Amino acid sequence: MIDWRAAWGGAWKVNSIEILELDVVLQGGESHTPSKVEGTDPPQTAAKKGWLPQRFELGFLRAVQGTVSLNRQGGQTLALSKSVLTLESKGSSYELTATGGLLDVANLPQMSLESAHARVSDGVFFLTHSAFHLDDSGKLNASGEFGEGSTMQISGTDVKITPFLNPDWQTKLTGRLSGDAVIVWPKDQGPSSTTGKFVLKDGRLENVPLLAEVAKFTSSPQFRRMPLQNVSGNFQKDGDVLTVTDFVGESKGLMRLEGGFEVRDGGALSGTFRVGVSPQVLQWVPGSREKVFTENRDGYVWTDLLVGGTLEQPTENLSARLALAMGEQVIDQGTQILKDLPAGTREGVKGVLDVLTPLLSR
Repeated sequence: MIDWRAAWGGAWKVNSIEILELDVVLQGGESHTPSKVEGTDPPQTAAKKGWLPQRFELGFLRAVQGTVSLNRQGGQTLALSKSVLTLESKGSSYELTATGGLLDVANLPQMSLESAHARVSDGVFFLTHSAFHLDDSGKLNASGEFGEGSTMQISGTDVKITPFLNPDWQTKLTGRLSGDAVIVWPKDQGPSSTTGKFVLKDGRLENVPLLAEVAKFTSSPQFRRMPLQNVSGNFQKDGDVLTVTDFVGESKGLMRLEGGFEVRDGGALSGTFRVGVSPQVLQWVPGSREKVFTENRDGYVWTDLLVGGTLEQPTENLSARLALAMGEQVIDQGTQILKDLPAGTREGVKGVLDVLTPLLSR
């Protein structure tokens, strides 16, 4: 609908318009210097400026299927597609509402939109509110400011952890994440950084070769498929470096892990932890209580643990220390201790002794 009265003020003004498809591209990361726009002079009569209006004004627009993309010099930051969009002029800015559709954000799984409200003013895109779904029960809320430098705040509940994992770990760890995160894209077009905290519920750890060996060695099959009742921590991701601090992971009555780790480009892993296990787990591991797990706290016995290697092939320093302690204990107490062990553990101890006895007897 065209407002013909506005033409006498020098503007083509469309009060409302409805279209089937709309594609909007917002460009960020560049300086925006205000420039004089033709037709922004104080209103003059059509006779002075000529009979045709000199500018175009839009009051309200509705798109049945719309797409909004925000691009920066480093590439696309986010894109909303297949959404019902409304765009309304509010003085020098525009307000945008969206219902339904799909949102793609760099380094995050695709989300389905419930609703969103945003504002565009002076070359900056303000996302004031948005609500999304990631899967059957996962929910996210997001807000942010996108311009030369961009910031996005995200809070989530009951989100499946699988899409956020390294492919090798997607068959090993399951559960649902809740937490908060802030993503920052700097003005200098450098890599984005993300900080936040997380809590994992209904977790399970399985198909981990190291834990399978622990299960066999300690005669504790619970290690093969461990439920995780308590997993939490803080994280920071700068470019390709992920740092996790204040980490806690617990399978109640079996094991608890406390500490932090870092994952660098290519999956290089390094971490320092305190690990506590149930005393019952160590009853068939000679020397473990006397020489390795020497601290008793909160129902567990504790020792230090260093991890390294890569995410695909992690290494740790606990197995060698346990093996050394076992070898020393068996040598000190004689072969009778072997006869008292379960068959599976006995064979493991014998294998350790075959390697360590020449070293220990020097």
